[in-house]
Amino acid sequence: MIEQEKVNMKICSNKNCEFAGIEQSILNFGKNKRNKDNLLNYCKFCKAGHDKKYRNKNKSKVKKRQKIWYEDNKEKVIERIKQNYELNKEQKKDYGKRYFKKNRLQIKVKRARYYIENKNYFKQYRSNNKNKIKIYSATYRKNNKEIIKKNRKEYSQKNKLKRNKYIKNKLKQDPIFKLRCYVSIAINRVFKKLNLKKDNPTWTKLPYTPQDLKKYLENLFEPWMTWKNHRHL
Repeated sequence: MIEQEKVNMKICSNKNCEFAGIEQSILNFGKNKRNKDNLLNYCKFCKAGHDKKYRNKNKSKVKKRQKIWYEDNKEKVIERIKQNYELNKEQKKDYGKRYFKKNRLQIKVKRARYYIENKNYFKQYRSNNKNKIKIYSATYRKNNKEIIKKNRKEYSQKNKLKRNKYIKNKLKQDPIFKLRCYVSIAINRVFKKLNLKKDNPTWTKLPYTPQDLKKYLENLFEPWMTWKNHRHL
């Protein structure tokens, strides 16, 4: 009963906003322990407007102050973000999907611009973290096989002509890509005929790499033979 009375008193109590000069409910005022009533002297709406104007006038100053505060409270911020994410995991995923779907083009343009502006950084990072990236990629593929398969299938169906054109050009220009494809197709046909399934990618089980096979075949070439005319006998 006492708690309910306190809540009712808060709802009924009013305070004058110094900025707007209007009396409002104390629920519209933020907290400030320095004042006797533990409330700010201006309402939340006025404070938001005042803060926005201040940030626009003092962008560099605010940015510097925020950076210093973040560095001093980095661990707390990261922990709070993690906890918030875990508590709202499904909601955030759902919102992220809807936002990306709605703003797909703007996001792609923004990412492309950011990548171009920071190309050297990304190049250096990949060079310095090859093993880390390799382990992460392998772990992700292992844990998300069905999602990757589904996404590839959807992309292939939506971009069939584009994909076919790319593969056709790649086969003409890249002998190693051509060998990878032809050998994989040949082995897959044999497995299909025998009603068998592969446990691992084709090239992980062969005793040679596509590069080795290319060198071996080139050693068998006659002087007039090239990768461009190998089918024109």
